[in-house]
Amino acid sequence: MTCAPCWQIHNHCLALKDNLGMAGTKDSQWKHIQYMRQRYGTEEFDFMPETLVLPDDSEVISDRLHKSPQPWILKPVIGKQAIGVSIVTNKKQLPNFRKPGMAGKRFVLQKYVTNPLLVNGRKFHMRMYLILTSLSPLRVLTHNEGLVLFATQNYSTEANSYQDMKIHLTNSAVADRSNAEHATNGWLLSQLWAHLESQLGVEKVVAVKRSIDDAFMKLALSAQLQEGGYEERRSGGCFDLLGVDVLIDSQHSIHVMEINVGPEVVSQHPKTHKANELAHKAVLNDLIPLAAMSSTPEHITLSFRSRLTRFMKVHNLSLCPANVFVLETAKCLKSLDVDDLWKLHREMEMLGGLRHLYPAADTAAHYTQFFHAGLDARNYWALKWVAAVRDDDS
Repeated sequence: MTCAPCWQIHNHCLALKDNLGMAGTKDSQWKHIQYMRQRYGTEEFDFMPETLVLPDDSEVISDRLHKSPQPWILKPVIGKQAIGVSIVTNKKQLPNFRKPGMAGKRFVLQKYVTNPLLVNGRKFHMRMYLILTSLSPLRVLTHNEGLVLFATQNYSTEANSYQDMKIHLTNSAVADRSNAEHATNGWLLSQLWAHLESQLGVEKVVAVKRSIDDAFMKLALSAQLQEGGYEERRSGGCFDLLGVDVLIDSQHSIHVMEINVGPEVVSQHPKTHKANELAHKAVLNDLIPLAAMSSTPEHITLSFRSRLTRFMKVHNLSLCPANVFVLETAKCLKSLDVDDLWKLHREMEMLGGLRHLYPAADTAAHYTQFFHAGLDARNYWALKWVAAVRDDDS
């Protein structure tokens, strides 16, 4: 693969942009989660509802619906604005792949969460943002702001309600198509947290937020190649902005419904969708300077040089000789390591409403076990750096 020029910043990381990747089609997303469940245990990767793929699992779902007519949500593997989405409770409602025009069509069936947490009687989901600014070393962020979208009618689990998408779907396009008064029903994520704190208490909301952070970090780890690591790119040479749809149930467990590789960041109706507009601006105002930031040595600041000197002294490090092969275990920093640390240093100075999920000193030990090929030197030094910053600031 030809290396991109140093000044190029790609708006998709190669390991994520393909339809077969973690941020690809909905069936591919589930395939990655399944792999992580098999490798590391379902209990660690249980944040996405059970999913079946059609037509591959047609016999399985037919048998499941025959034995227990529980609702499943049917979605095309590629789609947006809730087009083609329905709720299935019996096998007669499944797609007929023998019909003309159905050849090559694929769908996912996701177990429907029947006990969503409600606000003012209505179901909602959160559109939150997962951001990767580097794959090697891994840097994963999320934004404190986001969007909350509501169904336009009060929630019901009556059997005849499942065909009314205004009750069960929270996509803003459904509200727009219904011409409902509630089409302007979006909240900012910060508004939802304030509301839930008043209803559930601060401790419960903090626990929900931690569960979401954990799921987001594991989504990023699920994007690894199965043989280990991520597809190589120069540090700082790409970024990904992923829109993640999250639902909270009445027991305050979280469910990741899907990941969107091209989330809407420009509101189509800024006058009526004010929350959309505000959330998009908040995310982009912090993301664009971060993504466009130069990582070339001539931009290195005095504050970084000072911190790097202290860091190297504490860890008894020197600079590796240029153009000389050194082992990963060598007690010296390569020029690439210094570039990595500089990029991380600048990100930490420019976060705004963004937060690093990785590297993060407080959670590093837990997530290291999910690196297929183990922790390499570049991720190791990044973790040491954030730990040093934490200790200096405490």
